[in-house]
Amino acid sequence: MFTAIVAMLIPGIVELASKYILVALVMVEFGIFMAVINSGIVGYIGMLRDPLAMNYYMMGCSLNSLIILVVQIICLLALPDNITNQAILYFCVTGSILLLTCFSFHKLTVKYPIQKIQALEMKECVKTFKEIWPEAIGITVVFMTTYSCFPGLLLSLKWFGMTGPWMPVLVVGISNLCDFTGRTLTTWIPSPPKKALRIITYLRLIFVVMVILALPNCNIEILQNSSVYSLLVSMALCMSNGFTCSWTMVTGCSSAKNGEVAGYIMAFFLTLGLALGAVAAPLLGLAFLKS
Repeated sequence: MFTAIVAMLIPGIVELASKYILVALVMVEFGIFMAVINSGIVGYIGMLRDPLAMNYYMMGCSLNSLIILVVQIICLLALPDNITNQAILYFCVTGSILLLTCFSFHKLTVKYPIQKIQALEMKECVKTFKEIWPEAIGITVVFMTTYSCFPGLLLSLKWFGMTGPWMPVLVVGISNLCDFTGRTLTTWIPSPPKKALRIITYLRLIFVVMVILALPNCNIEILQNSSVYSLLVSMALCMSNGFTCSWTMVTGCSSAKNGEVAGYIMAFFLTLGLALGAVAAPLLGLAFLKS
């Protein structure tokens, strides 16, 4: 946030440095910060050995996306033609949420203090990974599947003839709302058996194919021209993401003897899934979108 704001307030920085490099730097800063926060929180929740706590954490992650969506809507309504002020407002709100997260995490550790802090050892990490590796791989597949399609490929589908800045808001809004609904329902619906959960996780890969079939290069007009198909696939993709990611995180952290290390490992493989999805999305776009 500091880098972005300084660059906006001091135009010379933007003139001297490539805008693409600046954006990459900002994203790296956010990525590192969020990785540290997520790993710490998930590891701490793993020590609590409370499945409901993990459910609430996963719900909070999704709720954050909805809050950011509301901020985007406010920016479009209040500052429709001022991209610079929209960016400043967006980064300020995002940074405030990060600071609030840090503060909340601190208050949580004060209320439920850690009795004994142990240094991570490679031997313990390997031992824990052997206990939860199906869930670790599963959480990677969950997010790789979702972010291979969302939001890039989904935005390339037909959406009731909508164009302009409001179209991505609609698509992302529907997707985030379905994801939040899925994560919320897991607080009442118990996790299925491990084997069934793994089957559901890998069956979700079919969503990638379903989205690709509706892209222009596949020449399937009945799917390309159907906004209802785009809506139903997006809703199913994101709601199933909410179910499977929450259930998999809960199962992974509760299956290991060392919940803290299990939390760190699950957070790492979750981030790996996001990264793989982010890499797969443009590659799929290059392969299946008309130039």
